[in-house]
Amino acid sequence: MRFTDFLKTTVLISAGAASALAAVTVAGAAGATDDLLVPVAAAWWVAAGLIGAWLGRRAETSSPIA
Repeated sequence: MRFTDFLKTTVLISAGAASALAAVTVAGAAGATDDLLVPVAAAWWVAAGLIGAWLGRRAETSSPIA
């Protein structure tokens, strides 16, 4: 297995775990009276996804990793 494939798989597994944790957070906050928690968590999740997509847009390996 190439390192880039291993790295992409690790990132996808981490994204899946983060999405599951976000779903649990939303489910837990739905019954609470805290109206700020869900929008902040959703904004953080979207921001992390955009940053990850921006950093991982290239097909080649970064020079420090290679």
